[in-house]
Amino acid sequence: MYDSPKNKEIDILTEENKQEISAAMIVKNEEKNLSRCLTSIKDHVDEIIIVDTGSTDNTMKIALSFGAKIYEHPWENHFSKHRNQSIGYATKDWILYIDADEELLFNNRTELRTLLDSCSDVDAALLTVECEIPGGGRSKHNSIRLWKNHQGIHFKGRVHNEVTGVCSGRHIPARLFHYGYNIDQESRKKKFERTTTLLKKEIKANPKHPRPHHYLGISYMEQNKYKEAIAAAETAISLASAQEDKSDLYSGSYHVISSASIETRDLDRAEHWALEALKQYQNHLDSYYNLSRIYYEQKNIHQLRDYSTRYLELLTRINKTPEEFGTCIFFTTGLKWLVRLYRACAFMDRGITHESDEELNKAMTGCPDKGQFHHLLAGYYMQRKKWQASEDEFKKALLESPDCPEIISDLARLYKQQDRLEDERTQIKMLLRTKPDDIKIQFALGVNYLRQNRIDEAEVWLKKVLKADKDHLGSRINLAVCLRKKGHFEESKAISMKILEEHPDSLEALSNLSHIYYTTQDYEKAQEHFTRISINYPDQLDTYVFLSQIFLITGDIESCVIACDNLLRLLDLKRDIVLNSLKDLGEKFLEIAEKLLSADKPYLSRISSETGQILTSDEVNA
Repeated sequence: MYDSPKNKEIDILTEENKQEISAAMIVKNEEKNLSRCLTSIKDHVDEIIIVDTGSTDNTMKIALSFGAKIYEHPWENHFSKHRNQSIGYATKDWILYIDADEELLFNNRTELRTLLDSCSDVDAALLTVECEIPGGGRSKHNSIRLWKNHQGIHFKGRVHNEVTGVCSGRHIPARLFHYGYNIDQESRKKKFERTTTLLKKEIKANPKHPRPHHYLGISYMEQNKYKEAIAAAETAISLASAQEDKSDLYSGSYHVISSASIETRDLDRAEHWALEALKQYQNHLDSYYNLSRIYYEQKNIHQLRDYSTRYLELLTRINKTPEEFGTCIFFTTGLKWLVRLYRACAFMDRGITHESDEELNKAMTGCPDKGQFHHLLAGYYMQRKKWQASEDEFKKALLESPDCPEIISDLARLYKQQDRLEDERTQIKMLLRTKPDDIKIQFALGVNYLRQNRIDEAEVWLKKVLKADKDHLGSRINLAVCLRKKGHFEESKAISMKILEEHPDSLEALSNLSHIYYTTQDYEKAQEHFTRISINYPDQLDTYVFLSQIFLITGDIESCVIACDNLLRLLDLKRDIVLNSLKDLGEKFLEIAEKLLSADKPYLSRISSETGQILTSDEVNA
């Protein structure tokens, strides 16, 4: 069907036999988009046909101002039916099909009718459609949008319609830019619900057709429903394979599975599906992108360099000669800068300074959102505990995007990791000013106060969270800690015991009860609860510090030795030793105390030191 215009002679039509064009579309409440769309086509078409399916805003008034012919049809939950109604009213030689949220663009100053001069021997023309997609990417594909009238060419499918009846087509250098995803979250949710409902009706009517499963996977992916996206995309691929349907369309299903697997941190699965896609579609740009991202995450610089280079080379070809790539949809054409950033970070990890600087500069130059660039780079430095570099990049990001909650939140996380609690609290309060009723932010502020031992303030914010959500587990746990620190042991105990009824292995609730019993010198119950922790969570340092002291107090020296051995294990201290006396055991606890102090755990160090001093005292060893 598809034919490249290369080496084709263009027959210049005379004024007398010049081809005329009808533009056709369906609309409903498109007052925000329609003027832009009609302005872009008005000088290139000879009539504008609009089927309105129930507008209640100024859509029809705007259409009339452009001289459009308007036909009203009630919405019947079937896009193809209404699209076919619109093209049925067209009277000219060719039909341009365009949506109200699209804009006709040209690479150079040109005339659409002139471009049709090269299409006298085909019945359709393909235009390149570009679209910004959620998450900062950009998609690009060639789509049949122009065809000869009265040839039986029409749409089919309730949603994500397919043009059928075309015998041969040729790409022309004109573009459509689709603005359909430039909508707020609520509108996006409504669009998702409408689209998936119609797709599920398509599946019910024809369960073996892979196309609606493919688009269902894409819809789920756009809403971050990764498990559902993978399932739908796998079904699409399986059905297409069984029917030997080798359409370029299903390359997108491979991309959905690979991308969703990356997001769920299943990198082996993501790699498998990206490589499988390349076996079927050797020029599949999105798989080269996914593999670049996978190998960046895996710190595999050789594979990253290889696949990212192929991505960059292929993207250049797609942008220069889109007609070579048929109707394959590429979702990652706007992520060149991000591939450059992956390369820069990988080179930095290896100390390849010249190449990292060069790639970093290209990444920043190409990134349309400098705040996003600095934010991602800050995250890279934070992962590697390069605190100052990370903070510098976060501050640059905030200069570009001062009110971005994600940047502020991640900067707060950076400060938390460094125990810079006052700086963290400043960022949390900035977030709280924009979202004063957000319980996640309120909870973070309560925990911040608790970590600084500002118990009363912590209690205020934790209770605010519980007023909005009485079952909020984190706030219940930390409120119990506040009450314990204030000496309200019975209240604290009641909360922790209730949590353990619901979550029997809750480390936090067990720990709080253990400390209550330890503080109130109920050593039998303290030992019972600390022992439960050691069984369920064998790598908790504080558990063995307290158990060792309890065992010493209760005279269980054998168990005290076992607790000591666990501390030596966790602190990576020498264990293969023979203890000849309690003094020898005490010396090991003093060694443990020093290691805990160097690890910035002064409270645990003090308890171990007390245990060691008792065991090495003359009174005990007399």
